[in-house]
Amino acid sequence: MEFVEYKIGKLAKSIHTGKTPPSQMKEYFKEEINWITPSDMDGRKTITNTIRKVSKSALNDKYVFLHQKNTIVIGTKGDIGKVCIVDSPSASNDQTTGVFLDSELILPELFYYWVKLNKGMLEFKANKAIISILSNKHLRRVKITFPKNITDQQKIVSELNQLQDVIDLKVKTIEIIETLKKNYFLEYFLDNPLSEKWDYISIDATNAVKSTKYGLTEKPNSDIDGYPVVRMNNITYNGDIDLTNLKYVTIKKSEFESSQIQDREVLFNRTNSPDLVGKLAVWDKGLGYTYAGYLFRILLDEDILNPYYFSGYFNASFGKYVLRNKARISGNLANISASNLLKQKIFVAPIDLQRKYENVCNTLNSIKQRLEHSLNIFQQLFDSHLQKSFLFENISERKDGINVEYEIFDDLINTFNLEQFKENNRLSILIDWIENNKFSDIEKYDIAFKHLLSLLEKGAIEQKNIRGKIKLTVSE
Repeated sequence: MEFVEYKIGKLAKSIHTGKTPPSQMKEYFKEEINWITPSDMDGRKTITNTIRKVSKSALNDKYVFLHQKNTIVIGTKGDIGKVCIVDSPSASNDQTTGVFLDSELILPELFYYWVKLNKGMLEFKANKAIISILSNKHLRRVKITFPKNITDQQKIVSELNQLQDVIDLKVKTIEIIETLKKNYFLEYFLDNPLSEKWDYISIDATNAVKSTKYGLTEKPNSDIDGYPVVRMNNITYNGDIDLTNLKYVTIKKSEFESSQIQDREVLFNRTNSPDLVGKLAVWDKGLGYTYAGYLFRILLDEDILNPYYFSGYFNASFGKYVLRNKARISGNLANISASNLLKQKIFVAPIDLQRKYENVCNTLNSIKQRLEHSLNIFQQLFDSHLQKSFLFENISERKDGINVEYEIFDDLINTFNLEQFKENNRLSILIDWIENNKFSDIEKYDIAFKHLLSLLEKGAIEQKNIRGKIKLTVSE
């Protein structure tokens, strides 16, 4: 089998980042054209129906454009490396980038599987700010090794497709559970003819909110040092808590105790992109966690508003629409303050009916958890097979699963702060850069050396005597 290596920019006929129409232009958000966002990338290979859609007028006014069939859409802002294949001409938002490939060089499905395998590497290449961003410039420079012969590519794709089809089916089943929850909410509340008799008043006027409290401003770390901190990425679009990719924060015990999340509190994502701001979920993971400053928590008087009803209300399509219009936009970010949220009106449904809905949620969530457990086991099998399928890659520079390309790290060295050097194995790479003089110019070397001294002072890097020589190593 003969292999070739290309940069993505050479494999692609086009690379275009998606667009997001102005959120205040309601006429651009009608159920007409699929509009792919990271929330739609749930593990399935192809996207046939999106959570949100845009109108033909948004397309005609050039606020969106269509990716053609077989375009690979990659998450390049926020949750880097999520991926799907466009099944029919579709738009996507500005958190995604579409790569349309030269199929005479590489099969789109093979590239899709390569992206799934290399999500961690793409995250490494992202420029960290408030929201991680993988620029088109850096994406174009990523290298990929693959079989030259299309027949060999098809064999790999065929084997992986068999496993992917099972994953797609399991994800679809979980999606049905989410749909059932929303349908029960509609039946019990929004479509209930008795709702005309219920109070429809501001959340503040219900007197149901006992307290709201913003999260910590301290920057989290990836070193499992301190207390686990829940961030905006740990709240899903559907209103669940996802504790993968946790980070940690070092604070005093007294500060942790005052900011520790309690079961049945509602976590609200106050700052995010315009599409994701307003995510919320009921906390049900027990004690031992705190939360970041882009969230605030809400403690409710459950004799007035049940937390599962509150979460269901604003996770329904109606509620999400309301929150999007409540947000204040500033550049690429949107914000909903606690005081602004409390001005929003809500139906005060009979508390017995609210509790009945919680019981339904608990039953469906129990089924969903069993399905997710099964999916996770199968996903591990798939990931193992995926790695074996790409063992032909040249990984001479691979460290802890991340294929490091020196020139991209060299480009980003000016943008990293001390905390960001601690992420994604960057400390090991920084040491290698300095010890082997791999920077492109002396200015970047000086910047890196200053960071190294600071990291030595903070104990993130230490000096060890190894076989009579002083070596820099990452602290354990």
